[in-house]
Amino acid sequence: MERNHDSLRDEMLKNLINLYTKNNSSILTSHMFSHLNNVLCEINNAWEIFTTSNAHSPLKTNSDNSPTE
Repeated sequence: MERNHDSLRDEMLKNLINLYTKNNSSILTSHMFSHLNNVLCEINNAWEIFTTSNAHSPLKTNSDNSPTE
């Protein structure tokens, strides 16, 4: 799962860089690129926290929440 996440993150960053280099005089300014990079870092940090916490406590399924009859 971690490898898929790394590949997706790398692909998103590569696409951002390609978009920036193609449109650097257009919509996407270096400030916006920096902001998007910060957002990607925050998403990555949140994902690491999420996966670390879920490694220690399994997710509940719907059957866990079903009322007993």
